[in-house]
Amino acid sequence: MSPVFAARKRAEEFDSLVERTSTTGAETRYADLLELVSAMRTVEAPTARPEFVSGLRERLMTAAATELSPVASTAVVHDRLTVTPRRSPRDRRIAAAISGLALVGATTSMAVAAQT
Repeated sequence: MSPVFAARKRAEEFDSLVERTSTTGAETRYADLLELVSAMRTVEAPTARPEFVSGLRERLMTAAATELSPVASTAVVHDRLTVTPRRSPRDRRIAAAISGLALVGATTSMAVAAQT
């Protein structure tokens, strides 16, 4: 366990304590949280009422019929998914020329600084 960030390290340490795969002795630091986890494990998982589930399914099916539209032709889909180029070749040439000038300027200033 060698994470870079301290928060991630603490989270992994707590996870190993919750899953009981670690015996590092850090139980005292997380004692209150481990007690909460054990209390939550004793509580029964909630289940949805059948009338709620059927009502929700009805509403979703009604919404799906009105909200979902049929797929258009492949040409329309291709046009929607294709990204148009935003830069012209002229813009790219100008950017390359400016980059070249910046590189030459940086190299020249480094050469001058190295001489002094």
